[in-house]
Amino acid sequence: DSMILAMAVDCVRRHFPQVHRIFIISEDASIVPPGCIFLDESRFPMDKTKMEGEVYQQLLKLLFFRVVPWATPYIFVTDADTLWLQDQLLVDEATSAPLAAWGADAFWDVRRFEHGGYGYEDFAEALTGFRKPKWNRTAVCHHAVFHKAALEVLFEHVSKRAASEGLRPGSDATWEDWEVFGELFVAHHTPRPLLSAVVNNALDGSNWSALIPGHWTPEDRRRRIHAASEYELYHVFVSAPTADPRLPPAPQDRHLRWKDIGNCCFETSGQRKANCDVEALHDSLGHDHGLAFVTCHAHLRDKVRWNWKADS
Repeated sequence: DSMILAMAVDCVRRHFPQVHRIFIISEDASIVPPGCIFLDESRFPMDKTKMEGEVYQQLLKLLFFRVVPWATPYIFVTDADTLWLQDQLLVDEATSAPLAAWGADAFWDVRRFEHGGYGYEDFAEALTGFRKPKWNRTAVCHHAVFHKAALEVLFEHVSKRAASEGLRPGSDATWEDWEVFGELFVAHHTPRPLLSAVVNNALDGSNWSALIPGHWTPEDRRRRIHAASEYELYHVFVSAPTADPRLPPAPQDRHLRWKDIGNCCFETSGQRKANCDVEALHDSLGHDHGLAFVTCHAHLRDKVRWNWKADS
């Protein structure tokens, strides 16, 4: 996605006056657009071979401050294939509260696993003990505003909660809270193929035990499997009624209009499509259609999910 990355960075520079430095987390310094700071993935204290790829990507965001402790207290995290189309603030200048977006369009993102969703809410509840503030909304919107102190409090909370329930991983008492958090984050993720198989009733009693260890009944397992989401987890935690003085002001929720689109001037390979006007796409989607941002996932670029030139 090196080519779309340059456009994504340009959109952030164009629409976010509160962003001063842009970090690109990658293994390849050659893809970093001019003026951005390259952050080599090898600096992060993780072994990517021991976890699902999407979990690894999520932990890179959550552990950013472990690698760049001198960064500003608030950071704006956005997926590399997300194109911003309208001017945005990230922190309310009057209250200093972060501004958090929510979505409600895709039921698989919103719903608990037992109700047909991926179970992002279940994941957040399993780690923190808190329910999300609005049952019919999700914070899984391809971006978030993270606060340094809030992340440290989150790591500590999850670690202490696990210890109180006898679930602290490992036997080394010298593990730091963020290490315990990382282990639990990975352990609580259920791979998408398994989630899809359960949703589609493709599993029966004969193959449950091979996929999920333990002696749970099928009903137990259905309630205990869920996909990880760094955005949902963080939002649930900072929205919870806690009295920790280290936490920043609670986020102010706002609804930004956005779409997942396939037609975004880029091929699945990341190459620009011939005769596709990027500026026209930007202006049409942002001004004419009133979208705050769009996502251009590689696996959707060969599919016409939404024709931005014709849809009104």
